[in-house]
Amino acid sequence: MSVFRTYSREIADFAAQTGRPWSIHYGSQPGDLFSLCLPNARVVEDPKPTDGNGAVMSQLKLEGHYYAGDTGSLATTPYNSPARMAFL
Repeated sequence: MSVFRTYSREIADFAAQTGRPWSIHYGSQPGDLFSLCLPNARVVEDPKPTDGNGAVMSQLKLEGHYYAGDTGSLATTPYNSPARMAFL
């Protein structure tokens, strides 16, 4: 995916292999929205600068990694899942 490259946090996260929550949303109308959440994502390739119609962007490749921050039970709630999808 591409994100605005306003500072080098994603580059530092790649170098340190820091995990962070990432949420990606597509669409703008209820009923046509898609959301992806990676609670402990890591940048797995060196982010390269790209052009996004005049804006400086970073091309990112993310992976979902082990996440153990949820509470609840497997029967009733998503529990410690590395990736979640929602259609809204």
